[in-house]
Amino acid sequence: MRLDSRSSRLIFSSLASLIFLALLVGCEFEPDIDPLILPDAPPQAFQSASEEGGEIVEPVQETAGGGVIGLAGFNSAQVMVQCGDQLTWGDEEVGICDVPGKDSFYLWVDPNQVIEVEAGDPDLLQFQQAAQNRIDAREGYQGALGDIGIETGAFFFEVAVLLPACAIIVLCLADAAALVLTGVAIANTADSGVNNYIDFLDETENANFYICLIQDSPEQQCRDTYITGGVP
Repeated sequence: MRLDSRSSRLIFSSLASLIFLALLVGCEFEPDIDPLILPDAPPQAFQSASEEGGEIVEPVQETAGGGVIGLAGFNSAQVMVQCGDQLTWGDEEVGICDVPGKDSFYLWVDPNQVIEVEAGDPDLLQFQQAAQNRIDAREGYQGALGDIGIETGAFFFEVAVLLPACAIIVLCLADAAALVLTGVAIANTADSGVNNYIDFLDETENANFYICLIQDSPEQQCRDTYITGGVP
């Protein structure tokens, strides 16, 4: 039995999407981010959930002004341990955490450049959402990659048994149908994975945009520097 041209195109398109996604996800993402500049911050609005008790490790303050403090010798992994999982959003690359015992937050878009911002900044919530959305998008495309691996294995198994199955017309039809359905599943999963990866890139840009605003840089400058995919 021979698949019709529409089914063949669908299958080849699915395999192309698989290869594209595998190459895309296989590359380590390293956003082109300029070094942080630490000017004054604007008035405050986003509030911390300050916790009391416990020993607080105080980093060395490198730069201070207007509610923004640069921290010397203090990286994102250290601040995530200090804040704890419940008060941290994002990962070691891009994130924010609520500083225990203080009315402030640690922010970073580079693991080795952490700033402390007083609670209340109007852009803190937007930065927090971008950091968390970035994690959700990353989990989405990584999950799609795992699903595609399973679906591709099923697809090649169905190809392998197609000729023997076609000795019996019913089995031949069933296997051909399974091939088409698996091809559709691969295409859909690949599309979802690529979309999630694009979201991951967009949310990384958004996080850089909002931390730029938090540091009191002009909005247009922040937008021109970090936003390529549209308004955050």
